[in-house]
Amino acid sequence: MQVTTTSAFLVAVLLSVASLVSATPAAQVSALEELFKSTNGHQWTGECGNGWASTTVPTCSWFGVTCDGSDNVIGLTLVQCGLDGPLPLGLTALEHLQFLALNFNSIRGPLPEWSSDFTELVSISLFNNSITGPLPGSWANLVNVTSISLEYNAISGPLPDAWGNFSSNSLATLTLQHNAITGPLPAAWGMYSLPQSITTLMLSHNAIDGALPMEWFPFISNTLGLSHNSLSGELPSWTGTSFSDMIGTLDLSYNQFSGVIPPWTGINQVSLLNISNNNLGGWIPASWTSMSYTTLDLSNNQLNGTLLAPWSGYVNYLHLQGNALSGDLSNFLNSFLSQTYTLDLSNNAFTGVLPLLTYSNWQCSNCECSLNLENNFLTGPISEEFCGVLSSVFFLAIPQRNKC
Repeated sequence: MQVTTTSAFLVAVLLSVASLVSATPAAQVSALEELFKSTNGHQWTGECGNGWASTTVPTCSWFGVTCDGSDNVIGLTLVQCGLDGPLPLGLTALEHLQFLALNFNSIRGPLPEWSSDFTELVSISLFNNSITGPLPGSWANLVNVTSISLEYNAISGPLPDAWGNFSSNSLATLTLQHNAITGPLPAAWGMYSLPQSITTLMLSHNAIDGALPMEWFPFISNTLGLSHNSLSGELPSWTGTSFSDMIGTLDLSYNQFSGVIPPWTGINQVSLLNISNNNLGGWIPASWTSMSYTTLDLSNNQLNGTLLAPWSGYVNYLHLQGNALSGDLSNFLNSFLSQTYTLDLSNNAFTGVLPLLTYSNWQCSNCECSLNLENNFLTGPISEEFCGVLSSVFFLAIPQRNKC
């Protein structure tokens, strides 16, 4: 009888100690242990493995684990920790998880089919790993996610149509650049499909092909990166659409777009518009000269015609090099230099006499300015005043025959 009483007492003490060590639900502890085992936890670097293999350290004190007041795991941050292996499906047992950051590791294999199990998940950050396979369609059911960062992996396959109907109405950032995503841009991701809360969509440096769908026009009121893909065909006319007065960043550079530049009327201000290194031809539309830009880059296309002057909008950085633009630059330069920091018109077919350029033409007096007119057919010298300040303020590249 005495032995039985003593045994019962010891069991009670052990249970009490266990509860002090970790009040985190057993299912959540098991999910973390599964991650540790799946990603070669004993080889994690530095302090990253502190507490993970211990039977005495409370779960909420493990390195990278954040808990709420009830000891539920709400955050998991193991950045540059040497995780090596696949993500276990059992992570969904972390039902209160809000933030997952496992960047700069060697996580391999496909992304798990997480769905509505992660009802509180807000941010997924898995960039700079070795993740392969397709984007899981089930992630469209993550109801509270605001940010998904998967750039710099080896994710392949097409963009899932299911992601065009994300359950979350708060999704703001989706970054998928530098992967191996293929196929066309889904029309299902266009107008009134993806949450209107999206401000950043990055798909650059993939293998996406086909046309830029007409349905994608709402994105240009935010930040859309599609550079370094294999997109082709004509740019959408987007006529009759209601643009935001100001668009942030639209980067379509290094693709295979052809045809003429559409007018895209209704835009007043642009932060960055880059359509360089494509196969666009024709003139620069008159409507584009009334927009105001921080940076406009149309370089290395097949544009022709003359530059209209004056431009009613301002352009801080204008890159038109590597086209077939022609005509006299006098009026354009005299009116344009007062509103720009960088102007690159090199490698075109401009002709005529180089206009009298003076230091007072430029809007910048205490910053670096750049003017490149090389490889054209211009004649005439530049002013002595202009030459006198070049060494300290300006980078100037003009034909040798026009040098100071």
